[in-house]
Amino acid sequence: MKKNIIAHVLTVMVFLPFYSCNKPSQEVGKDVLDLTFGENSAKMNTGEKYLIKFSTGETKVSSRSLTWTSSDEQVAIVTNAGEVNAVGPGRATIKAIYQSVEAVCEVEVKDTNYDHPLNPKSLSRPFSDPMAYSIDVSLIAPYRVMQSFDFDKSGNVYYSQIGVAGGFEPGRTKAHEIYIIKSKPNQEGKTDYMTLKYFGHGGNIAIEEDDNGELYVWVGSNATKYTSGEYWDEQSVSRIPYRSGQIHDGYAGESYFLNNGLLRIQAAVDRKNDLLCINASQGGERHFYTYKLSEAESLSPKNFTFSVKVGGEEVGSVEQIISRTVNGRDLSELTPLGSFSVPVGTNKAVDVNSFPFQGYDIDGSRHVYFFEGNWTETGASVGQSQAYVTVFDLQGNIVYPRTRVTALSDINRLMQAGVTNSSGYMEAEGIKIRGNQLYLGFASYQETENYRRANIFKYDGARE
Repeated sequence: MKKNIIAHVLTVMVFLPFYSCNKPSQEVGKDVLDLTFGENSAKMNTGEKYLIKFSTGETKVSSRSLTWTSSDEQVAIVTNAGEVNAVGPGRATIKAIYQSVEAVCEVEVKDTNYDHPLNPKSLSRPFSDPMAYSIDVSLIAPYRVMQSFDFDKSGNVYYSQIGVAGGFEPGRTKAHEIYIIKSKPNQEGKTDYMTLKYFGHGGNIAIEEDDNGELYVWVGSNATKYTSGEYWDEQSVSRIPYRSGQIHDGYAGESYFLNNGLLRIQAAVDRKNDLLCINASQGGERHFYTYKLSEAESLSPKNFTFSVKVGGEEVGSVEQIISRTVNGRDLSELTPLGSFSVPVGTNKAVDVNSFPFQGYDIDGSRHVYFFEGNWTETGASVGQSQAYVTVFDLQGNIVYPRTRVTALSDINRLMQAGVTNSSGYMEAEGIKIRGNQLYLGFASYQETENYRRANIFKYDGARE
């Protein structure tokens, strides 16, 4: 995002904004003599996010105490925390009001130019406060990590998380459940969620908003139970309307099948650019197939019959192998725009896919952003957490080489920012591309109990 800085000393004063990783702790004052924005104009690309910084002089006021409005929500939506989300091309006036004073920021949004993929070179920068888009967020199951994340156009964050292990004992474990949790940046997610039973591991969810404003979750489904008690080997991906409080078993909504023997199916979706990228694996090798989303949606559904092992978690239920028939769309009937495979690497210093796979995304440039990383925790492994991003075209050619996320190297700085504890545990969990911004998810340890926390880092990039 490019920002146009203009000196303007009236109601609005100008200074360069900064991003704070600290949680809001300001108290609302009785009187506000001044309300000023850090910038009175901003240029953004569609999909990007921008947090407006403001000042109220000596009186401290929380952003959520202001009344925020946008003159055109088809161009830009502003949250009650002052975060602007660029939705479509055009101009909009963002206004904040408190008591009898107000401030405005003129926003110009242009469509992102997808002639080139996003260069991930900004990942080489050391950690700094502006990277901390959302940190130290507690979710439903305290000892379980987030599995993935995504956003909607209104600034909400959606996480996927598996239920508590509970020793995998009947009546205690919730390992068969995935929670799709709706929250806001830097706010805990524990009350607004949907429960998916026997779906799988919850990796690489995608949030899609259709032309009518309906919001859908794409998530792997029709999984089978492993001897460990966890659910893996998703045979399909489901597209489900998000409804807080709803519970689904095995699959729901529309189902899509690769129908080629590969399992652990996931989806990345870009509706605006008509793209659906499906990922699946076999023996650790990752396979990617990209289709036109409109063509996938136009397929005539047919029945698929297969077997899965489920059950034994709830009191009175029995683990069993069942036959399931699902009406879904067969992606093998389509010719993909491109497909490729990434073999398992053997040299962690240089090979793509030598660390555990942690997610991927696709954007309008028709490139795939491949995310991998390990974890470290006291008593379990030695060394810092590591994470890498590699950019492929749809035929599997590497366009931007494997780039390390340098921010994970400075454990002391991450501790000072409240991101993790002394273990340095920072497990990579999801990647999203929005405009010219790249977002990475990380699960961290926090507090003496080693509770897991959800974190999202943001990087401004360039298409070169």
